[in-house]
Amino acid sequence: GEEERELVANILRIKGEYLFSMMETMMGEEKFRIFMGDLLKNNMFDQIEEGEFISGLECLTGERPGEMLDYWYRSSKLPGFVIGVVDAYQILEEERTRYQIRFRASNRDSVDGLIRVTCRGKGGGRGGRDVERLVSVRGRETKEVGVVLDYQPREVLINTMVSRNLPATIKKVFHREFELNENAPAFDGVRILEE
Repeated sequence: GEEERELVANILRIKGEYLFSMMETMMGEEKFRIFMGDLLKNNMFDQIEEGEFISGLECLTGERPGEMLDYWYRSSKLPGFVIGVVDAYQILEEERTRYQIRFRASNRDSVDGLIRVTCRGKGGGRGGRDVERLVSVRGRETKEVGVVLDYQPREVLINTMVSRNLPATIKKVFHREFELNENAPAFDGVRILEE
């Protein structure tokens, strides 16, 4: 019935978003956008063959994305994440006040996964001051994630995308000013932690 069609459409949308996010982390955001833009421009009003798509990805990444696509399509296994406490504070960087967000993400399963981190500023949302990061977390891996901003975010969303986590999105809302942590160095990026 109608509910089944809606459910299937929703699953395809989520899995499709996950697939394109995986490719983006594999290639880098800028390379991925250029690749997709060129592919769509060169095939306007034409069907894009799977082989053409895969060979284009292979040329740019030097990896074999066919195996990744096959696994994405056939696998029913999902990663399971444990997200640590979200630390948020002010830092001083070259006489300038900035805002630090930090947390740990552990993937307790053997299946690789992705996390989308969104920091929303006041007036954030579409066209606002959102900062997004995609973080790839391999199976049985723990990473520390840091984001440095020029503004204090009003909230941080951590979306585990296609995973066993319920809810899939963790939301941390900040109701007061961040406190200054004078001794904390700025950390903007991702690093693997040893368990």
